[in-house]
Amino acid sequence: MRSFKDAIREALTRRRDVAIRFPVVCALALALAIVANLDIADLVSVSDRVRGQLYFGTVMAMLAALAVHLWAESRALPRAVGAAAAAAMAAIVGLCVWIADSVVALNALFVLAGLVLAVMSSAHLRRGVTASGYWLFNFRLGLAALMGLAAIVVLCGGASLLVSSLELLFDIELSGDAHEHIWVTGFALVGPLFLLALIPDRFDEPFELSAAPGLVERAISALVNYALIPLILVYAVILHLYAAKIAVTGAVPTGEIGWLVLVFGGIGTASYLVAYPWREAGSLAVRWFLRSWFGLMVVPVGLLVMAVWLRVAQYGVTMERYGLMLFAFWMIALALYLAMARARADIRIVPASLAVLLLLAGFGPWGAVAVSTRSQTAELERLLQTEDVLVDGHVRPDAENAPMPQETARRANSILSTLDDLDALDRLGPWFAATEPNPATAGRDGAVRLYAIRTALGLDPNGPRPVPDSKEVWYRSSKPVTRAIGGYGMLSGPHRIRWRNWVLKGEESMADAVNPYPAIDLSDSVVEVRPAEGLSFTFDLAQSLRRLSTGDGEPLMIEDETDAGRAALVITELGGRVSADDAVVSSAAFWILWSTPGG
Repeated sequence: MRSFKDAIREALTRRRDVAIRFPVVCALALALAIVANLDIADLVSVSDRVRGQLYFGTVMAMLAALAVHLWAESRALPRAVGAAAAAAMAAIVGLCVWIADSVVALNALFVLAGLVLAVMSSAHLRRGVTASGYWLFNFRLGLAALMGLAAIVVLCGGASLLVSSLELLFDIELSGDAHEHIWVTGFALVGPLFLLALIPDRFDEPFELSAAPGLVERAISALVNYALIPLILVYAVILHLYAAKIAVTGAVPTGEIGWLVLVFGGIGTASYLVAYPWREAGSLAVRWFLRSWFGLMVVPVGLLVMAVWLRVAQYGVTMERYGLMLFAFWMIALALYLAMARARADIRIVPASLAVLLLLAGFGPWGAVAVSTRSQTAELERLLQTEDVLVDGHVRPDAENAPMPQETARRANSILSTLDDLDALDRLGPWFAATEPNPATAGRDGAVRLYAIRTALGLDPNGPRPVPDSKEVWYRSSKPVTRAIGGYGMLSGPHRIRWRNWVLKGEESMADAVNPYPAIDLSDSVVEVRPAEGLSFTFDLAQSLRRLSTGDGEPLMIEDETDAGRAALVITELGGRVSADDAVVSSAAFWILWSTPGG
């Protein structure tokens, strides 16, 4: 195995061949850099919508073209044939992005991830490929990506520092967008070209563990054998214990379990691929992990399916739930494949199968966008029909003046927000056929449509009001204050309280020797002070905490007066948690002043 140092040296000597080897990708990178710089300089005017389509479309076209270039090169096809095929694929992807809203219902994230995996696999979709050759190519491809990112940071960071130095030292006023031009050029052109120069052209070079491993191999071995996989196995135990708890108690898995399983499964599968060369020479834990990983995922995936299924049954399909179910299907399919293939299992199946699933799920009537749109539209239709807002497929003319129950309105608002994210509000147009103008087609701006539809349905046009969460509040006196305290004859403090019935008395007190400290009792967030026989004062610190949460409470002094006398609490510290319905004090520090009618 060549060292990475040798690979970089070889790649840099071949930097002039990058445009010959990957002409379509280089042309797209150059075009993206030019257009982005013109956009920054305001020399071209495009809407945010078109800008997003242009940038995302170009990046996806670059990835698609790169995958085809590698596929053609691995088969020793003529460069002209490979370039023509790459150009055709880039054009198809770009066209799909451009007409995504009206025809293909494209999900950019799914397609982008699928194309990245396609780049990893395209050069090895042929017979005679060895697992070690496939692993080594993708290892070097990953290092090339990291080096491309490092090139961006070093070159663009250095150029930005140079610009700042010129402006600071020589009072030169350069363009206010100079730094933005530098970084955009780096990400659009410099980084991609550096990555392309480092992509290996030896697709089948085998990888073998060395008897005297180099630094990189030792680092990966240590990471895999003693850190990554042991942690994954521990987390697998935790998830299985959680599954056992559900089986015993009959509890329903929470919605968060889906994302935990997704992250766990993603990291675990990536570790499976990275650790593959150590399947026979690794530690006992690594060898067992590589034999059992996909079997270990069966129970966690079962939890994921249960949690997502319950959410879908209650709230319908969304993009996130579609993605989680897709991941579950992929993991189950891989577990079945590896169980049947056993020793004949091919690691190329792991990323290649996910690439196919993501690309298929990224567009079309079966894709994440289309399925989520249909599901959420059906959920909203059912909701409005239940409230007699939607009758015979049309919204009642007086719906705007007939507000729905609070929970129903909140749910309807949430669905409309989801449809807006899916850019699918125009699907509601037939419901408002009798309304002029039709709120579902009120201009191209989604925010305008969303506002108009909510208003027409009698909902809050500003969207669902979130249930207020509690927040931590902490106050410590930080500014001096002068205040007359006439009429108070006694002073005691400082006193510090923790709301677990723990009171720290002041170190010194100006009270008389017979009663050196006032008695202090706690009840919820109320402090009762009894400085002397027959004297009792109460102070509600919850109100002070609320004042602090609104920024209107500094400095704090609370007074209380009874027939027996009056007292004041001068607060120097106050902490707790405030929510819409409650305020709970956790700690306080204060001085107490008091007097009696005759004192």
